[in-house]
Amino acid sequence: MNNVIIQKVRQVVADMLAIAVERVPLKSPLADCEKWDSLNHLRTILALEEEFQVHFSAEEIEKMDSVEALASKLGGEGALLQ
Repeated sequence: MNNVIIQKVRQVVADMLAIAVERVPLKSPLADCEKWDSLNHLRTILALEEEFQVHFSAEEIEKMDSVEALASKLGGEGALLQ
């Protein structure tokens, strides 16, 4: 998995939650993060769609529960790295 994508995803999550990037887990469920809730989940998905120029389906949004899952989706779609 592309480390650049992983770091960008972690940074977006950290920005959305207003926490340090080091506090964003790679494999643990994002629900374990402080301040994580359904609204921040959707805000994060929207920010990632904008950053990477991709679209998540409703089913994908429901399954995107970790940085690893998000990065896997973004790296597998030929995402644009800005």
